[in-house]
Amino acid sequence: MIPEFLRDGTLPAGVHLCSWQEFSERFGISEHRRRLFAELESLRDRASRCGFVGIIVWGSFPTASAEPGDLDLLFITLPGVSKDNVEPECAELLDSENSRNRFGHDFLNCTNDPEVLEYFSQNLGYDDRLGKQKGVLRLKL
Repeated sequence: MIPEFLRDGTLPAGVHLCSWQEFSERFGISEHRRRLFAELESLRDRASRCGFVGIIVWGSFPTASAEPGDLDLLFITLPGVSKDNVEPECAELLDSENSRNRFGHDFLNCTNDPEVLEYFSQNLGYDDRLGKQKGVLRLKL
């Protein structure tokens, strides 16, 4: 379940697991957000076809901002998956260095290891501008 926003428009610190339906109802509200949401839906479908197990959405999208800048996504894979051993459409999602040029968004990836996920969640949830941790969302595929 997605918690309510804090006064500063962010989610409480931590990883909040949510369904696709809950995510779309909460964050696909403005025209700008619906455009980004459609892109996310396409990326989610591709990640699912690739056998990825989840996506963490971080950055400006899981906030109260009416016009988040872009999508910041962490694709969660099974152990042993890399851009060198998957189909080209999957490798593109794992190519963090070129995701901004290719898709206009920032992608990272990690394996479905609790310690690795905790590390990423802590680092991705830190907002330099606010000087504090904020929440991120995890979508199951």
